[in-house]
Parts: sequence; structure tokens; C-alpha cells
Amino acid sequence: MHLWMACAMRTGTILILVLLLACPALAAHERLAVGHFNVSFDMNTTQKYTISTESPSTGNLYGEVSFVRNNITINGEDGFIWIVLTEYSVGMDASISADRSIVASTLQAAGSDSPKIYQPAIDGHPGYLGSSRFPSGEVLVCASYSPDAVVQSGKTLGRVNCRVLSNVPWEVIRDMLNSLHVEFSRDEAKAAW
Repeated sequence: MHLWMACAMRTGTILILVLLLACPALAAHERLAVGHFNVSFDMNTTQKYTISTESPSTGNLYGEVSFVRNNITINGEDGFIWIVLTEYSVGMDASISADRSIVASTLQAAGSDSPKIYQPAIDGHPGYLGSSRFPSGEVLVCASYSPDAVVQSGKTLGRVNCRVLSNVPWEVIRDMLNSLHVEFSRDEAKAAW
């Protein structure tokens, strides 16, 4: 009797190990360099996706403030995620109200009139997140935060803004935002202040 139980347990253990090895990983950890940023995040999906980066683009705000923008696009079977990293030549308003304005105007431009609003920490920093469900059933999520925000003379300023726009399922974007991390040269950040 004991021999039979030992064989059954061993067979059951082997079967479980084979099943675990045959299942695709639920979360893929991604790391990539874009411009002088290192970006990492986890993708909580078994769907196939591709990641692409664009060459940096430059521009000016108000005629005086220059910026460099780096874009990351994640295209998958279940939707897209855009990560937009914008670095300004001077410290910009990086307060929660500035993030709220970015999120609200982005969702409004997409046709949303009543987004759900959240103020989560993103990458360990205060952020702003909005989501809207459209009549088609599609959910659009937009998030904004500054990975280098500092408080100076009572104002929250940052040279870098990270924006995320996505229509992937909520579970995927939620986990991606919870794991998002942006690093950049601290020497460059210190030189700006």
C-alpha cells in the first residue's frame, strides 16, 4: 500500500511540474534604453506583443522652453500602450494639478466626457490616472507623473514627464503601471537644478 501511494505522489508531482513548465509565463519583465533613460516594467499578459522605440523628436514650448521627446510603443493582440518621456530644458510644473490637466485633456481629446480619476503612486512618485469606458466597450487609460520632481520654494518642478496611454485590458495596464520604473542620469538631473 505504501509503495502505491509513493508512486502516485511521485507521478502527481511530475505531472504538476510538467504542467507548470508548459504554461507560458504570466508576466514578462521588460528593460529597454530609450534616449538616456532606462525604462523597465512587467507585462501581465500571455498575448504576444512587440515593443518599438522612435528616434527622439525635439520642439519648443512658448518659444523659450525646448524639449526632447522619446516614445515607446507596445503593440499587442489585446491593444496598445504608449509611453512618452518628455525632457524639458527647464523645470516645469510637476504638481498633481499639472498631471491632472495632462490626463484630463488627453482623455477629453479622445472623446471621454466622464473619466474615472485616481491619484496613485507611479514609480514611487505622485501621479494622476484617468480611465474611460466608451460605448464600444473599449477602455482608455491615461497616466502622468514626473520621475524627477522636486519641491523648490513651495513649487513642485520636474524636467521629465512620463505619460502613458493605453487601451489594453485593465489588469495588464494596472500591473504595468505598478511595475513601471524610469531611470536617468542623476548628474544630468542635478545639473538642471
